[in-house]
Amino acid sequence: MIFAPLALSLFVAACPARPTLWLVQPLAPGQDTVAARAEQALPSLMPQELRAQAVIGRAQLSRALSGKKLKPTCAFAEPACDPAEAVVSNLGFEWTVQVRAGEEAGGFRVRVLLREAGMPPVTSGDERDPDLSRALSHALSQVVPFPEVKLSTAPEGAVVSVDGRAWGRTPAPPRRLASGAHRLEVKAPEGYRAPEPLALEVPLCGAVSRTVTLEELPAQVQVSATPADARLLVDGQLVQGASLSLPPRAYVLRLERDGYLPHEESLRVERGRSYTVTAALEPVRDAGSPAPPDAGSPDSTHSASPDSTAGGAPSAPDAGTPGGAPDAG
Repeated sequence: MIFAPLALSLFVAACPARPTLWLVQPLAPGQDTVAARAEQALPSLMPQELRAQAVIGRAQLSRALSGKKLKPTCAFAEPACDPAEAVVSNLGFEWTVQVRAGEEAGGFRVRVLLREAGMPPVTSGDERDPDLSRALSHALSQVVPFPEVKLSTAPEGAVVSVDGRAWGRTPAPPRRLASGAHRLEVKAPEGYRAPEPLALEVPLCGAVSRTVTLEELPAQVQVSATPADARLLVDGQLVQGASLSLPPRAYVLRLERDGYLPHEESLRVERGRSYTVTAALEPVRDAGSPAPPDAGSPDSTHSASPDSTAGGAPSAPDAGTPGGAPDAG
């Protein structure tokens, strides 16, 4: 006789490869609908390799027994008829998992029994829960230990939670998680966009490895130019508007406008950061334009900011003009 822990470890180790029969029955008379729901949920808890080796429920069992002497009605008869030995010996299944599901005390109850061919039952599970899927997955987890789940992100450093419970900061060590559907949430590190909550499907057995690739946040660049209608080019490409979202790297920004000297500068931006570029273009003076008049001539003009002075000292008035010194003699 194989001790239960050893038999169970053998089942888990070979779970994806060994032919397994899954018999689903109601927990009590009149609970066929609940049993049918549990039967429909079983494939979603299994990896593809296990589904390929599994016969689940009445319809698949009927097809497997086609042309054989054993009738499938025995598998779903009263408890006095134990189908495990007959089914396993006739069809060559190495493992049989018997599942009974029904309603009880305002919720659902699922009982699971695992046996190896030619051996007495090695282990069992029994779970109650308001949710049928959880009751099923937790009852099965008592027969088949929770799969080992490894969650990671690219890049690392994100904070991960599963079903609202903290999992850890990546890279986090693997942990065991009940089979079934779970909600995976990722809080991204600075400079990266947090994805929407993700669905995490954990199979009945085996191992799960899931890597979430995080999207870089672009840098935000605001360009302020004088004159305001100057053309903006980024790496030689004309862009519209003065607000830019740029992936992190180095760029060459160029501002142009007819009648003004162009302005060009290099800018390296980092993910998720904000930048402001301010530039005032200088007017172009035509080579053939007349030179500005002398500061002292009657038709000269000059505009200066409040904190500036004229280019030269003001000329003294002529001696013979009104306001000047009187003529001698």
